[in-house]
Formats: sequence, C-alpha cells, structure tokens
Amino acid sequence: MSIGNDYGFCAACGNVKEDQSSSLCNQCSLAEYATIKEYIRKNPHANAMDIANHTGISIDRIVRHIKGGAFTYSKR
Repeated sequence: MSIGNDYGFCAACGNVKEDQSSSLCNQCSLAEYATIKEYIRKNPHANAMDIANHTGISIDRIVRHIKGGAFTYSKR
C-alpha cells in the first residue's frame, strides 16, 4: 500500500499535515502565501500567470489562495 499526499502528508516538505483538504501543511501554506504577497507588493498589477512564472507557485495554488479569500483581485 502506498501512502500519497491525500493521506495527510505535505506535498512540499513531506511532513504530516493536519488539514487533509489542502495538499500543503500550514507552515508551507503560510510560506507560499508570504511569497505571493511579497511578489504582489512589488508588482501590484501582476496577474496569476506573472505570479506563477516568477515565484514557481502553480496557478492552481494561486487561485486557491484567491478563492480562499487570502487575496482579492481587480480587473485592469
């Protein structure tokens, strides 16, 4: 039997994660959030593709942060 990311292990660091609805543990999720926030602070007109290309964070993860209410966006 193989244990994958759906069974409570962080996709980024491999540590056991408490929230099984996310692929990342709290520590990695917060680090990812901080990376996105810093990039947006320096590049306020960036879109999800820009953020993904410059941070290495997938568009899917960026959209999850937006849908989760961590960030808001505006149309230019």
